[in-house]
Amino acid sequence: MRASWRPLTGLLALLLLAAGAWLLWQRPVLAPLELTAPAPAARPLPVMVPQVRDSVLHLPVVVSIEALQARLDQAAPRQLSGREDNPLGALSDDRLDWQAERGPIALAGRPDGLYLQVAAVGQARVKGKARILVDIPVSARADLAATLTARLQPRLRPDWTLAPNLAGVVQVQRAEVPIQGLGRVSLREQVQGPANQAAQGLLRRLEQRLARDQQLRNLAQREWARLHQVLRVSEEPAAWLVVRPTGVRAQQPRIDAESLHLGLAISAQTRLVAGAEPPANPVAPLPTLELGPIRPGFWDFQVLGSLTWAEANRLLAAQLVGRDYRLEQGLEVKIEAVDLQPWGEQLLLALDLEARHDLFHRAKARIYLKARPELDPEAATLGFRDLDFSTETRNRFLSSASWLIRPALLEAVRARAEIDLREPAAEARAAANQALEDWIEDLPKGVHLNGEVESVALEEIALGAEHLHLVAAIRGRIRAAVSRLDF
Repeated sequence: MRASWRPLTGLLALLLLAAGAWLLWQRPVLAPLELTAPAPAARPLPVMVPQVRDSVLHLPVVVSIEALQARLDQAAPRQLSGREDNPLGALSDDRLDWQAERGPIALAGRPDGLYLQVAAVGQARVKGKARILVDIPVSARADLAATLTARLQPRLRPDWTLAPNLAGVVQVQRAEVPIQGLGRVSLREQVQGPANQAAQGLLRRLEQRLARDQQLRNLAQREWARLHQVLRVSEEPAAWLVVRPTGVRAQQPRIDAESLHLGLAISAQTRLVAGAEPPANPVAPLPTLELGPIRPGFWDFQVLGSLTWAEANRLLAAQLVGRDYRLEQGLEVKIEAVDLQPWGEQLLLALDLEARHDLFHRAKARIYLKARPELDPEAATLGFRDLDFSTETRNRFLSSASWLIRPALLEAVRARAEIDLREPAAEARAAANQALEDWIEDLPKGVHLNGEVESVALEEIALGAEHLHLVAAIRGRIRAAVSRLDF
């Protein structure tokens, strides 16, 4: 009688099925390996903060001829006078005195200068003696009419004053005196010389007055002080934009029929500072005015900002933590926490993760990855280049969990690991707009300024012990118009 193996085969299958069910039931409570790689030794940090070039504001200023005309009319004296001895020759011991009052100043702009014209009316008085057998005293008065024509070629000087370069002449239209016994005597030619001498004296006094005028410097000093700004740009974390001007360049005036065109280039240091209290920003003395060409209407600010490593980790965790990564050959990884820190010129990324390879390979582990920071200016993100396991992580896991140290894990992390810097870039843009709006709001009456931010670009990063430093370039357009000069 032959033995049957069927019952035994069935029993073995049943035992295997039971063992599999037991393993499946037991898997959730099987304790995974707990592995921690040694942290790599610290590396000295490079220079903490990058050098930031000065920001530059190229401001075109258009001053209307009408405003200049009103300012000159206010500054020029209204009275003209002169005297000349022996002007006639027909009298003895004669003397001519004259005085006039000017009318409104008319100003016209041309490429070679500002042309000024003003009419004046007044009186002339002649005194002397006519000899007809005996000396007869003579005294007469006459009305005068004259026109002053002048050209103004203003030039800025480094001491913030104006060289007017003023020159002109007076043309006397009428000056007749009725003298008893002699009839009407024209004194136009006699008055012309003294009137021109008086006009030259007037123009010299006006030129000296304009050249000594400190009102332009006073206005510049006031605006220079206002450019020293500390603006709050963030409540949490607390951050401030500090604007500190460093110099001013001016372009010499250009004149057309309606306006006088000036150009100013203001350079400044701009930086973002973290802290609960506003940083000090004392007003520096007004510098000497540099003279030279500018690029009208363009402004280019460089702002230095700082992102704490805690904030950088928060932004990075939003990309990596809580995600399940299903990799090659059944490897599954879930990242539970990240810790990013500077490591010399590189970044060191610690990952706390849970990994599963098969029924018998599970681990909770901390691994360390090293990488070089890579800024993408267009996307406003910080990525990780040359990502790799640290030497300490490789040595520790190759002997205990080599199944985890795979290139596929690096690729999965590299694909997701980035720090979104659009929020800091937006804060820099908001800070620049706020600074511009505050400046516009407090401008003197008659001065109109308009501008806008056109672009914000992150240009450079640097690693610090407490912060990730960012350099942002903010560019835009700006223009100023002056319709009234009240200074």
